[in-house]
Amino acid sequence: MKNSILEEIKINRVLTAISSYNETNAKKSRHDRPCWAMILKYEGETQYTCGGKKYISNPSNPILLPKGVNYDWHCTESGHFMSIEFDCDAEYNSLILFSTKNHDKLLKTMKSIEYKMTLKQPFYMLECIELTYSVLNLLIHEKMKAYVPSKKQKKLEGVFEYIINNIDKKMTNDMLSEIAGMPTVTFRKLFTEVYGMPPMSYVSYMRVEKAKQLLLCDRGSISEIAQTLGYPSIYDFSRSFKRHTGISPKNYTGDL
Repeated sequence: MKNSILEEIKINRVLTAISSYNETNAKKSRHDRPCWAMILKYEGETQYTCGGKKYISNPSNPILLPKGVNYDWHCTESGHFMSIEFDCDAEYNSLILFSTKNHDKLLKTMKSIEYKMTLKQPFYMLECIELTYSVLNLLIHEKMKAYVPSKKQKKLEGVFEYIINNIDKKMTNDMLSEIAGMPTVTFRKLFTEVYGMPPMSYVSYMRVEKAKQLLLCDRGSISEIAQTLGYPSIYDFSRSFKRHTGISPKNYTGDL
């Protein structure tokens, strides 16, 4: 859930960008936060409490405060911090804590946003939005690098890459198990355990996901999309699409 929220963030406007200071033992309760905020401490430490869970924010751990969330904060060690508040329609019911080794780069970027918000030169808002995205992008990429695939997932990396790059090709369990370098029965069992569905079901699911993108991008007719994705006929494509989504391709308008 957390990752999908981060991926779907669409910044409408940067509202404030300020450097500030908290004394030790300063505290406050926030209810139904009106906008999103990214907080980067460059001195000291602050403890946040949300939904009974505690989050410690310090120079190595910036924190993202979503719109609509309720929380308490308590400065446990005085110091300066940067705060970027921005308008975004997405809502989330928890705080998002990051770990960073790029504190200086983040601080420099956020200071640049503060400068541009103060100066308000032509097109400053577009620049501020772009810089705010770059802050989020850096933090998300650090989070992704910290993720280490399990040994089971690593065994299937070649198969996953093959499916993505050959989604229009006919595939079989025997073919994919050969790529994985294991017996078919073992492969099917491992794949189902890792991806939550059998290999052929997953291939069908990924074809439909690709079809969704093509339908929304207006890339040809339904018949042409079916052919592009390797379906024997438009009937097979429509049946598969409806099985996965509950609606026909011609009625699909997006998941949001």
